[in-house]
Amino acid sequence: MIKDNQREFYKSLGNKIKKARRNKDIKASDLAQQLSMSVSNLTSIERGETKIGLDKIPLLSEILNEPIENFFNDIVNNINISHSPTSGNYQSNITVSEIISNELINQLKVKDEQIAMLLQIIK
Repeated sequence: MIKDNQREFYKSLGNKIKKARRNKDIKASDLAQQLSMSVSNLTSIERGETKIGLDKIPLLSEILNEPIENFFNDIVNNINISHSPTSGNYQSNITVSEIISNELINQLKVKDEQIAMLLQIIK
């Protein structure tokens, strides 16, 4: 679910995805299939009603032949994320949008947990 303070961000991102898809004459059904999602999920993303997983952005960029930054220009100007290996903490220096930074940090934390679990399995 998208929070009120995030609505404009996801609406703008969705519009950019839809515009890029249409500019490349790609049907929503074809793009959805390539992204391994339903058409209704893709169109909901394009309307800004549903979040797109950040893990899908590089694939989306490749399929639409659009640089990733084209989806975020005018939304996010500069985000720096740093990770402290000793404490395992992520910190961000946010200048425009907390939304994408928080999403990235959450996904990095999940990946850290998955890596730790795999390391325990290997031992």
